[in-house]
Amino acid sequence: RGQVSTLDNFKKIIEHIARYKMNTYMPYLEDMLVFKDYPSIGKNRGALTRKEIKELHEFASIHFVDIIPIFQTLGHYENILAQDEFLKYAEFPGAASLNVSYDSTYIFLENMLKEVFEMFPSEYFHMGADESWDVGLGKSKHLVEEHGIAMVHAMHYQRVYDICKKYNKKVLM
Repeated sequence: RGQVSTLDNFKKIIEHIARYKMNTYMPYLEDMLVFKDYPSIGKNRGALTRKEIKELHEFASIHFVDIIPIFQTLGHYENILAQDEFLKYAEFPGAASLNVSYDSTYIFLENMLKEVFEMFPSEYFHMGADESWDVGLGKSKHLVEEHGIAMVHAMHYQRVYDICKKYNKKVLM
């Protein structure tokens, strides 16, 4: 959400953790990937291209480091949802969380996740899903009234988990 790391900075981190015999690097990506299907995400913010990610994986490989992406699947969507084309997936205009009551949200999420999975070959995926304070304050309010906020979150986690399993990913949260 602040300063964006450069490819050189990512490499320095990998070298540092490898020096101390750590074998896993989990970069927090939020909206910092260039998507084929959604080219406006991360535009003019320093988003990583597929070529850069491939170079990063090659670099990590020679240092015996697995890169596990942390890509948000519920909250922290303020940069994406601020764009007109993605407003329909927001809990409400100005929200930072996805609307969990629409099936179209999960189609959008799966489309992005497919690309994330193509870019990051690790068997693991960190789904983020933190800081989703505005879930239930807009379009999904009826779900929260019916099931409670904890169950609404659990239902969302299950849907994301099911998407990840479909692509043979082990989910971290």
